[in-house]
Amino acid sequence: MKAVKIRKIFTLFFFVSIVLLSEQGLCLEPPTSHFSLILDTPMAYVLDGGRLEGTFLYERIDSNLDVFNFRKSGEGGGSLSNKSLGSVGDYKSPGGIINFGLTGRITLSFKAEFPKIDFGEGDLKVTKLTPSVRCNIITEKILFPAVSLGFTYKNDRGEDIKRRFSAPIGTTDSKPPTIKIGGVKDETYSGSLYLSKLLSENFVVHTFFEVGKTRVKSEFNTNLDIKGIQKILKDLEYDQKNYAIGAGFHYRIKPYLIFNFNYKFIKVDRDIDDDIRGGFKKNNIVDVKINYILNKYMALTFQGKYFSNFLVGEVPFLYNRFTSGLFDNHYGYLGTGITFSYDYSNWLH
Repeated sequence: MKAVKIRKIFTLFFFVSIVLLSEQGLCLEPPTSHFSLILDTPMAYVLDGGRLEGTFLYERIDSNLDVFNFRKSGEGGGSLSNKSLGSVGDYKSPGGIINFGLTGRITLSFKAEFPKIDFGEGDLKVTKLTPSVRCNIITEKILFPAVSLGFTYKNDRGEDIKRRFSAPIGTTDSKPPTIKIGGVKDETYSGSLYLSKLLSENFVVHTFFEVGKTRVKSEFNTNLDIKGIQKILKDLEYDQKNYAIGAGFHYRIKPYLIFNFNYKFIKVDRDIDDDIRGGFKKNNIVDVKINYILNKYMALTFQGKYFSNFLVGEVPFLYNRFTSGLFDNHYGYLGTGITFSYDYSNWLH
């Protein structure tokens, strides 16, 4: 219910800010400094002051789209059976991004996603909320790149997790211990350094570095005695340090057609890693977008995203001793979006 309310509030706010306020906004071409949309691209460029960019997103993978066989059954971690974990399967996620140029150097962003993931015995409903701010500290020069600092807070929460585990945890009860997880969540605070440079009229490159810290928490019901509860808490709740580096580029094929490629390498360090034999700490992510500029107001985006190790570093709470085996799996999905862009700079004066 909580996720449904958040989704409704976000949708209402999105329509008010994009559709209704558009009557007060002036149409504007994509930013001349990098000739493309901001979206969620990790780059140093920011929006002009008063510029609002809003994007509706929808991402999906299923049997009709999975030409690379990303949807596979996974081997259970710990001593769990494959049947108890199910498979890594379909992915459906509506969402949106709002970017606003508070000044010519500061852009405020808010991204909301509501994925439903076939994970284990059923669909896992996730609410992902990510507010952030990006501040340009050095403007681009002929020989030097633009440099910006970014600060991000990310909150992921999972609901409708229905899975029973039967891992031996040292209890004397004749019945195998069972667990039903209610809600799980993670919170991440991170800082980023972005660099971007226009190399030619139609080609711009980006690179970035990111560090962060995550706390994973969970709620569950169990028939275990108190000693068993303490053991499970240790397995399901943990702290994680995050490190990421990446690079990408925009290439303008035509005045209205822009190709965007981004690569991101993630490494995580969890305080439970020593207890998980053969755990997964790294992920390679490739994000490819094609932006089609329809007119001064709107653009379409077509996206493909690839993960070398499922969602390591993307949805931290999914990973624990019981599910670690599922992350030895390539994954990916396709997406599409529509972006509306308006200029409200007259409101700031």
